[in-house]
Amino acid sequence: MSKIRSVLFTAFMTTIERANKRITATKRLVLMLPALWLLAAQAAVPQAEAPAAPAQAAGQDFRTDKDGLYEWAGPVMDVSGLLSPEDRNDLADFLNRLHEDKGFQLAVMVVPSMNGDATFCTKHLAKWQKEQPAFESGALLTIATSDNRVGMGKGKKALERLTPELTDQVFDDYLIPDYSAGRKAESIRKAVLRTAVILSGDESLTFRRSRQALKVKPALTEYRKNKEGLYDWTGSFVLDAADILSAAQYGELAGYLLDLNDSTGIQIAVLTVPTTDGEPVHDFAVRHFDKWKLGQKGIDNGALLTIVMDSHDLDITTGDGTEGVLTDLLCKRIIDDVLVPAFRGGTQGAGVISAVHNMAGIITQDDSLVTVSREGGTGEDAKWYEILGGAVIFLLLMFFVGKAVIGGLKDILDVVLGAFGIDIGKTTGGRGSSYSDSASSYSSKPKSSHSFPHYKYLSDYDDDDSYSSSSYSSSSSSYSSRSSSSSSSGSSSYRSGGGGRTSGGGASGKW
Repeated sequence: MSKIRSVLFTAFMTTIERANKRITATKRLVLMLPALWLLAAQAAVPQAEAPAAPAQAAGQDFRTDKDGLYEWAGPVMDVSGLLSPEDRNDLADFLNRLHEDKGFQLAVMVVPSMNGDATFCTKHLAKWQKEQPAFESGALLTIATSDNRVGMGKGKKALERLTPELTDQVFDDYLIPDYSAGRKAESIRKAVLRTAVILSGDESLTFRRSRQALKVKPALTEYRKNKEGLYDWTGSFVLDAADILSAAQYGELAGYLLDLNDSTGIQIAVLTVPTTDGEPVHDFAVRHFDKWKLGQKGIDNGALLTIVMDSHDLDITTGDGTEGVLTDLLCKRIIDDVLVPAFRGGTQGAGVISAVHNMAGIITQDDSLVTVSREGGTGEDAKWYEILGGAVIFLLLMFFVGKAVIGGLKDILDVVLGAFGIDIGKTTGGRGSSYSDSASSYSSKPKSSHSFPHYKYLSDYDDDDSYSSSSYSSSSSSYSSRSSSSSSSGSSSYRSGGGGRTSGGGASGKW
């Protein structure tokens, strides 16, 4: 019996021990579950990436010296990564060319902070001047993005030109307004350009943007007007302030017009606006043509297509050198046969592109681009006012020649008949004195205010003369004959007008 109890006791204890082990393992498993859950959750959540380095830092390492000053790394040092690669490249290209052409160094630095150091700009300028001597007559524009501060360091030779008053002008008029409105790259471009103009004394300087950037449609907020209500030149031959072109259409048209200028020197521009504020469309277009100076100087091979949305006005204005081939009649046909149907049919963008192709095809004599009829539209056809004006001039000449001839005959008769004692005045019954009175009366008449303004000589005013309605002129010379005097300029800047002018030729219409 005792043996049975011993066996049962051993079995009981073994069971208890095994159960205890199972309970211990379960406890351990339960205690480990939270830790296992945390590990699983952490594995499931993506690991946070390290803060991205500034965009430019990927290809450029901005190093500092023991004093915390940045080492020179080029004319555009965008430590904060504020600018796009295209904007940085455009700025660097402009500043490098400025250095080569004008001999002074202008640079831009964008940093997170100036660290409360009022001499931050001048310290960097002094440091960099040791390896860039051209800084002695140059300057450093510095923008601190976190501090919201801007500073200008100036070389010794630049102090006389870049005075405190002009420096404030750069900040207050060219940098801060656009920067505060979110147009930061544009604000820096304007400030750099204005500083370059002040330092060089060259008002003709223009900021040249890359071809790729010029084919990207800008935001409407980037279009700016001057105090005269004229849009500033953007560098592109397309200014779509009315927003009628899609991004793809804008890129296609802007690229085509850039290529046209590069290959031929011809500058055709497109201007679309919401309104002219009541100004006649042709006057509005001519004022923009004169401001932008479309076409090459002396060749005047420019043209401007203007579209006004609220008044449904369409206008083509031609330069003096294109007027003879892109005649008023052909301009009117492009408006009536291409633009009006497109705008009435809701295909405005395609219509604009087709109209530009027609204008370019007519000027370059490329018939593959022309869809309008050219019958009767050549520059050889005389305009009605040319015929009328010529007839009037001919009659006036005949009048004065006749007067001289008759006066001469009268003198001869006076001498001959006087020898016989005959007074010609009495024999003619005073007709001679009556003629003289009539002639005197004619010569004393004031000239009519409606004389023919088409015949004003262009040499009477220089390139800077503004357009006036009394300065129209007519030209039947073809583009090819004008352009033969100067080669088409592949080097002509495709980013700005080339100095061309217009006398108001072209046509207008409505859709």
